[in-house]
Amino acid sequence: MGDIFHLVVVMIIFFIILYFAYRASKLVGGSRFGGKKGKNIDLIESRATGMNSGVQLIRVGASYFLIGVTRDRITFLSEIDREKLDISVEEQTNGEKMPFSTAFEKIFADKMKSFRKK
Repeated sequence: MGDIFHLVVVMIIFFIILYFAYRASKLVGGSRFGGKKGKNIDLIESRATGMNSGVQLIRVGASYFLIGVTRDRITFLSEIDREKLDISVEEQTNGEKMPFSTAFEKIFADKMKSFRKK
């Protein structure tokens, strides 16, 4: 009887720790770059180009910019015309989350296009 009680207590403690770890990761993840969308500045896309460097596509107001980011510096690379970008459905809806089915259909359609090109 005592062993079962100890097992239940350990399981409850485990799930409490698991819950707080989940909440902490959501809090930390939301505060990182691109974690929260603003009204005027958004991180649209980023790509690593090396260990400590990358490029990022950002939207400021209605303009899009490509910047280079390293550990010590941020460098303006160019302004990009919106018409030349493949903006996702989520970006077109001002940051509202798209349903999973819509995202799946978009990804599936893109994969089928690349498959047909081969």
